[in-house]
Amino acid sequence: MISPRSVFIANVNPGRLSTDFVRSLLDLLEYDRENMHRVGALHLHKSGPDLAVSRNDTVRMFLSTHCEWLLQIDSDMAFPEAVLDRMNVGTISDQQDRLIIGGLCPILQFVDMLGKPGRQHRVVSNGYWWEGLYLGVEEPDHAPSKHLPRSPKVQREPPPKLKHLRVIPADGVGAAFLLVHRKAFELMHDKLPFPHWFGSVYFATDQTGEDLGFCIRAKECGI
Repeated sequence: MISPRSVFIANVNPGRLSTDFVRSLLDLLEYDRENMHRVGALHLHKSGPDLAVSRNDTVRMFLSTHCEWLLQIDSDMAFPEAVLDRMNVGTISDQQDRLIIGGLCPILQFVDMLGKPGRQHRVVSNGYWWEGLYLGVEEPDHAPSKHLPRSPKVQREPPPKLKHLRVIPADGVGAAFLLVHRKAFELMHDKLPFPHWFGSVYFATDQTGEDLGFCIRAKECGI
């Protein structure tokens, strides 16, 4: 369960925030203050050109606190005020597979409305399912080459047999709205030979983003 004062909310941004994101965040904080009091800290982090570095810095800051959960929310997200109620879906002691939970939220996109700039909400899947994943993650100090494993076949839609579940198991989730228990970060820190969590994983023909790289590393550690 998500206990009081246990959630560290973090946002990594390029130096600006959308009105929709700020409104959602304020509504969440007000709802939490009046109800469950789950939020223990809030951190807004201005990112440099390497998003993975900023995400890893945020994790280190989170681990230095008393909080149990890190909730990362990107600036193009819109979300309901009671989102923590919806993500409070299990305990840590008996459900190891729920150390990492991705939320499905609308993305805010700039679009052209009758010739005028505006915003539109678009819901996209935050889950990834893949075949042929190579486990044995390394940190190559060179560009992708033919000597690296081939990239897995990735799809954004869950298998039909899982679609009826409230919480759908996935091979990977994006980091745009990501709830992670500190135990996951601690396990990865102890088991991986490199001192970070987020970052690309390289294949022969391409590479992942920093968020799927995190998921592949977590799977490598048995999470």
